[in-house]
Amino acid sequence: MDGILKGNRTEMSLKMRDTIFYMRGPFPFGFDPGISPKMVGDAKAVLELSEGELRACGTALQEYEGFLDRETLQVVLSANLQKKQPAQQLARFIAAIDTRFRRLGEDVPGLIAKIRDWAKDQDGEDANILSNEDLDGLEHRLPVIIKQFPGLNRQAKAERLSKSTGLPLEDIQIICDLRPVFNEDRTVVEGVMPYTTLKIVCEGIDGLPLSLETVLSRKQVGDLLERVQEASKKLAVLEQILHDKEFRTPKTYLTMDKD
Repeated sequence: MDGILKGNRTEMSLKMRDTIFYMRGPFPFGFDPGISPKMVGDAKAVLELSEGELRACGTALQEYEGFLDRETLQVVLSANLQKKQPAQQLARFIAAIDTRFRRLGEDVPGLIAKIRDWAKDQDGEDANILSNEDLDGLEHRLPVIIKQFPGLNRQAKAERLSKSTGLPLEDIQIICDLRPVFNEDRTVVEGVMPYTTLKIVCEGIDGLPLSLETVLSRKQVGDLLERVQEASKKLAVLEQILHDKEFRTPKTYLTMDKD
């Protein structure tokens, strides 16, 4: 029995009549994605900060009262840095490590140990991205800006809620076509009928797509358009209420107008 891991799907072939079994399930929460050169490269931005900047960033993140998505992280960090260039790298690094720690239950010493092991196995330039001295510096510096800040906790909760209320939509298509109506002998086209298919593709809990197709009547196409317009009006009213009440709205895929 051969097992091949493809994304979130384990595909096993019994080599008997080309039978294939698909095992579907949620992506393992504790799966370790390993150490990547990009993540290690982003960590260098932490070493470029002065002690004053490091402490200022840590204090600003601790005191921030809203939701710390990656874009907001960059804004908060940039306000406390003399050079704005590292802010993007720092925001990306903090967001990635926060997600990693929540999934793995990892901490800074554990991460540094894995980076040290990773560096030993690299050949060429990748092994020199961070020296032992750099890693010692990171072990001292990371706890200042890598922790469960209230804003990061709020953002993580908002993202969990956005994914727990339904399956994310990947694609939606409305396909309009014409279907011929033949005579009994299938030799003459006696008429043509409009045909509309609604295809919806969602992302399942295992990360694989789930597809649904349904046929729509001409009236149902009009009803669908009316319901979308009504939903858009409702969202506008709700957004105005949130604005008037000064409620903060976290940035997740549910609340953003664009990808």
